[in-house]
Amino acid sequence: MRFSAVRCTVIVFWAIAQTSFVIGPGHVDGGDTAGLVASVEPRQKGGQSLGSIGSTADFKSFSGCFKSNADRERFSSVVGKLSKVADRYDEWGLTRTTRHFGEFEDLSHEDVMGTDWASQTCDLDYHENFLRQGLCYRAERLSPEHRRMRCCFDGTLARIRSPFGLINGPERAVVGAFEESFRLSCPHTAIISASLGPSIEWLFSPDLAERMFTNRFALGPITVKQGDIDGHSCYQVQWRTIAERDGHLIHCDVSFAKDRDLLPIREQFKTSVSASAREIRTATTTSFQQDSRGRWFPQQVMVSTNYGKLAHVSQLSFDLNRQFQDRSVYSDGSALLAVHENPPPALVKPYVSPELLTTEPERGFQSGHTLLADQGHVLVMIIASVLISSGLVVWGMWRTRTGAAFRHACDEHRVIVGLVGIVATGAFGGLCSVPPGWTTFGVASICTGVFGLGWILLQMLLFGETKVSLRTTFCAATAFAILIAGYSMGFKRMKVRDRMLDEIRYSGGQVVVGLWHLDEEGLFLPAPLAEFFGEAWTGRARRAAVEATSFRGPNVERWCMEELRWLGVASEMNTDFQVDADALQAIGDDAMMWTFHADNGYLDDDGMSELSRFASLVDLHFDCQQKPVSERIGELKNLERVWLTDPIVDDQLFDRLSRAPRLDSVYLINPEFSVEPLRPVERKFKTVEIRHASIDHEDMQKLGKIPTSLAFVHCKFDFAKTHTPVGMDRTRTLVVHGCGMDDESLVAMGDSPQLTWFHLGETNVTVRGIEAFSKAHPSIPITLE
Repeated sequence: MRFSAVRCTVIVFWAIAQTSFVIGPGHVDGGDTAGLVASVEPRQKGGQSLGSIGSTADFKSFSGCFKSNADRERFSSVVGKLSKVADRYDEWGLTRTTRHFGEFEDLSHEDVMGTDWASQTCDLDYHENFLRQGLCYRAERLSPEHRRMRCCFDGTLARIRSPFGLINGPERAVVGAFEESFRLSCPHTAIISASLGPSIEWLFSPDLAERMFTNRFALGPITVKQGDIDGHSCYQVQWRTIAERDGHLIHCDVSFAKDRDLLPIREQFKTSVSASAREIRTATTTSFQQDSRGRWFPQQVMVSTNYGKLAHVSQLSFDLNRQFQDRSVYSDGSALLAVHENPPPALVKPYVSPELLTTEPERGFQSGHTLLADQGHVLVMIIASVLISSGLVVWGMWRTRTGAAFRHACDEHRVIVGLVGIVATGAFGGLCSVPPGWTTFGVASICTGVFGLGWILLQMLLFGETKVSLRTTFCAATAFAILIAGYSMGFKRMKVRDRMLDEIRYSGGQVVVGLWHLDEEGLFLPAPLAEFFGEAWTGRARRAAVEATSFRGPNVERWCMEELRWLGVASEMNTDFQVDADALQAIGDDAMMWTFHADNGYLDDDGMSELSRFASLVDLHFDCQQKPVSERIGELKNLERVWLTDPIVDDQLFDRLSRAPRLDSVYLINPEFSVEPLRPVERKFKTVEIRHASIDHEDMQKLGKIPTSLAFVHCKFDFAKTHTPVGMDRTRTLVVHGCGMDDESLVAMGDSPQLTWFHLGETNVTVRGIEAFSKAHPSIPITLE
């Protein structure tokens, strides 16, 4: 399995997303939730209170988003009031209990409001805490146990803890990386989650509101009305927005109660899922409560999600929580699981040869795919029906009186009969070209030629000809030429393929026949014919692993290696060898090869030049045998990824790799580092991955001079000899997976000014090491899987 910085980061965030912080009412089974969607780019800038950005804005630059100037002025006034309200909630705490009651039929939101849910048994419940004090905040899920999660920010460092991983780093990269915002400016935004509807956080800040308009997430026409809900005078704000999750258009309608510190008393979001289906999510605050400072908070909220005749119902209960006064809760770095406090020893696997000759490859798409089989059976039945019907017609013409009259008419109009034969042969050929692969593999031409010869024979019987005319000879020659062309395309090709299968397998290699992709044309034959003709007729040879002693020019000339997408060469005795350039030369220029893998095989200048003929080659594996990489690797114009076993890591290696214009990923397996210092590499590779190596502080500093995303897989780290921090000047992201790195090695890492992410997985690092690293480097986001 290949690891990269992006892949490992996505793995961690995908796992965390499965424990999304707030469960929407539509997910009553506690299964998939859409609360957390990871992105490395921050959503908002941290470090400032939403309410303190500004309290007034006229939004004249966005007049087109409002139905009228009066709506724009009212909207500006409401946003200013909401911003002032947010300033009042500089510190607060709430405990939210969410009870999901399941799915019901024909239940409107009015019916939900009229039902006594206190006596109902819930299917699932969640308990969450929301605490805030100035810029510091903490949000956590307390239950159920397997979905526990915590996010806190102490004003400097943000931390996320979950059963699947730990994250430390600056707020903008950690907290802003998720769709569900942990940064709640006031209890007004804690009533619902992102799984219910879009965030209303932007309404509490003129600055964020302008950003919403600029980024086209707030769409007009925006209207502001005044109304009354359950005896509370309200501001009613309506707008449209685009859901970032799926791109659906959402109609938003939120009412703020004037006499309850503008708490949302009703929030409704209508989403057009399709032309005929609409999802309506409604949250109504049924009761309120006050704290000792006279500020209003929600106490109970009823939520319903209606989709067609189905409805999901949830009840949210809120309790005041005074834990927000404890400053220590915002810098809580403890782990949720014991495995993050005391992980098992990391398993650093030694390098093992891939054993190309014996390892069974993943099964590809075979030509017996269901779709091909269904189409093929129908078309073969049609062709068989045509042939049987034609035979019955011929028998009828030969044995009946009507047939005698017909034969006489045909004898009188021989030219017309000949033209009909040409048209019928062409139509039959077109029908035979429809089954998958029949044209490519010559079956259609063979059937067309046989049909044409059969028609000529029929004419001779009808006309009673005993001598072959020049016209009949010409038509027969044409039909026979079509048949021979099909034979050349089919039978001759199959003989070559069949020979290659036998000889490669006899010498200890393996060949896989079948489709490489579903959009590639395969060959369908009825099962009895496929078994009769053999494996060579089931499709192209897409992958082959050849024993090194058999990979010679004379042998390759006898095979059809132009078909291969993947070609491997390996020694049966697992010994070093040099790839035969003459064998590569014998492969035609029209080869479709994507990957060439020489296990224990070295490519010299001639071999590299021969590979440059294959325009589709994007992946290259070979063994350097501690020799320099050929300078002709730059001739591989489309090479994108290269795997080098036993390379010498020095200036010459990266100078020559930099000549390949499209090379973006380099994998160094069991490398040997030169004692000479490494010059800064100017070429920006997408990924450089080190596997099965022993890394000391000097090697780490050398690799840090490469402007790339650096990854270490199954490596051993030894920083005990250094007394100075190990700096990585140009590394962009760093991934360490399955390696023997511990807390001491992690703390030895020095300044890395360009490092934007550091990921650790299956190492000996603990939460204590993560905390120590973040204390020394608070600007670098770090994750522990």
